[in-house]
Amino acid sequence: MNIYARLSTVLLIFVGLPVALSSAEELSQQRMQSLQGSDLEAAERIDRDIRYFASEELKGRGVGTPEIAQAAEFIAKRFASLGLRTELIDSQPFQSLAVDSTITVGDPAKNHVQIDRQGAGPLNLQLGKTFNPLALGSSGQVQAPLAFVGYGITAPQANYDDYAGLDVQGKIVIVLRKEPRLGEPNNPLGKTSPTPAAYFSTKMSGAIAHGAVGVIVVNDHASAIELGKQDDSNTEDALLEVTDAGNGSADKKLPTVCVSRAVIDGLLQQSMGRSLLDIEQSIDRDFRPISGLLPGVTASIQTDLQTDKVMARNVIAELPGSGSLAEETVIVGAHYDHVGMGGIGSLAPGTIAVHNGADDNASGTAALLEIARQLSQSQEPQRRRIVFIAFTGEERGLLGSAHYVRNPRFGLEQTVAMLNLDMVGRLKGNVLSVYGTGTAENFDALIRQLNEKSQFSLDIDPSGYGPSDHQSFYEKDIPVLHFFTGLHNDYHRPSDDFDKINLIGLTRITDMVTEATREIATESQRPVFQTTRRGKGIRKQKTAFLGVQLRMSDDRVTIVQVVPDGPAAQAGLMVGDALIQAGDQNLTSIQTVLDYLAGHVGGETLEFQVLRQGQPRSVKAILGEKK
Repeated sequence: MNIYARLSTVLLIFVGLPVALSSAEELSQQRMQSLQGSDLEAAERIDRDIRYFASEELKGRGVGTPEIAQAAEFIAKRFASLGLRTELIDSQPFQSLAVDSTITVGDPAKNHVQIDRQGAGPLNLQLGKTFNPLALGSSGQVQAPLAFVGYGITAPQANYDDYAGLDVQGKIVIVLRKEPRLGEPNNPLGKTSPTPAAYFSTKMSGAIAHGAVGVIVVNDHASAIELGKQDDSNTEDALLEVTDAGNGSADKKLPTVCVSRAVIDGLLQQSMGRSLLDIEQSIDRDFRPISGLLPGVTASIQTDLQTDKVMARNVIAELPGSGSLAEETVIVGAHYDHVGMGGIGSLAPGTIAVHNGADDNASGTAALLEIARQLSQSQEPQRRRIVFIAFTGEERGLLGSAHYVRNPRFGLEQTVAMLNLDMVGRLKGNVLSVYGTGTAENFDALIRQLNEKSQFSLDIDPSGYGPSDHQSFYEKDIPVLHFFTGLHNDYHRPSDDFDKINLIGLTRITDMVTEATREIATESQRPVFQTTRRGKGIRKQKTAFLGVQLRMSDDRVTIVQVVPDGPAAQAGLMVGDALIQAGDQNLTSIQTVLDYLAGHVGGETLEFQVLRQGQPRSVKAILGEKK
């Protein structure tokens, strides 16, 4: 599921949501006990496919990687093995499109760092040796005094602020990676490893909020050693590569570089009389910030970053129609890309690890293949063609589906419906969300009829808008149905792995979507398109955002980051505030916050009841608007 579409509504990052799912072993036992015959065989096929797509071998299926190309070939071969028509585009099943890919270092002459020290000559750093530009920041040029701000963390709830008493307005800040007491049970910032305070994006937001004009990132000691092991240099002073810290916010960036520990150590010893390691260990031990200006030290930073293009591929196959309906088309789709090893789209910024994407969206891709198998074995005298599409680039902003509707293989005027599966592997409480039931006159009745057999607890949303590929089709006046089992705290993180998939639930969803596709493909009357009003999903007009990141803490919805200059910041909401109530709605979970905000639009004023350091407060916020 595309994070950028999701964030355009409320700018919330989901962490700490309770998840009560069975282990892989328990699911296996459930499967053997509750399934038999063809259902068991289907579940076993889905099981194998999810394990493959979410495997370490495929490294998170990042766009432009060899691994996603391997996944595309796997899907294409499976389509062909089912007897589907795959020679659709230049005798292949692949529809290619150019996608922005890795950010790389641009002109070396435009990437330099010079440090001037009063009473000493200039220190010119070497690109790739003692500094690297970071995609976390922007291309640009800045010259300013230096300030050391420790870990760059402001956390009132933990009584910790590296910026306390320090004016960094107009200065370049030096920031340590990670956080004090990382992963230790006595870490007041939280017991997770790492907490949001350690994220590169959090540090960047903090620097911007305090008026800094540039950022120098320096590895903490443990990270420097680990990086040295990864690149086989075995040095204790390895640098982050250009994309290792992620890409930061699209609109809030500063020129940012990673500088070697040796260089920073020398500056700190000269200006503060203490080594970098000594300062780091002292902060970790005492949980007290050590920050300060570096008198007489200025830096000149220039960064030049370049975004490369790569070719990505939708994978398309056709089950030909028959009879008088043969020239009309029903599309079944699921995106097969994810966020690779981190970086763009990851909600674990700075974490370099396989983001397996078992639920997002190995689950939908595996279901797509099983639906294709089941429908390819049926013979109807009157049936619309069914086109199966594994979309690429969904995580970058629905790029694959948007490209298809601009360049359709089968005319959109004869495309009667699109069914989409995205994040369908975590069925909880038997709740299946179905979006788009209002986009055709008969869709609501169809889903409810099919559910008489499936027996889900349906969460119906009539809107055709939403953070996945169905939206591209809805915007072309094509009826859509989107199937979804909900967000969770593993979303866009390395922990979205196979062991949390509800295989039984996914098999049931696959059966339901198969039957929905069959009904739409064989019904004599094509679905009649309807526009939909704003509901709980992502909407096109006046979508609202608050500008915070949240987590559950002590059974309360707690703000862990406030977007600089956003609606929450302007209203005076602060990190550490617990959201208790909005209007007459009690805010007992992150989902209740989401649901409440989804019922409002940009420009509305909402009154929040919060607890700040145990004291109740009332705060009025004017919601932001994204069109």
